[in-house]
Amino acid sequence: MTVLSATHLDALTLCHTAFRTFQDLLDAKGAYTPSLRTGSTNNAERRRELAEIADAYDAAQAKRGDPRRAFRS
Repeated sequence: MTVLSATHLDALTLCHTAFRTFQDLLDAKGAYTPSLRTGSTNNAERRRELAEIADAYDAAQAKRGDPRRAFRS
């Protein structure tokens, strides 16, 4: 798995979610998990970017011992 820079993840997060930073997405309160529509767009670049966010989110939460994972559709 490729490790993405915090700057890259922040840019993707800001572009594709309501969160300002990737860290904000990780630290969302409650049982929040992001729903990232990695398969519901014809735009290959958007699919790749959403998959990058989802993969990084899952890896970061696993590293923290948090059971939350991104929902992909």
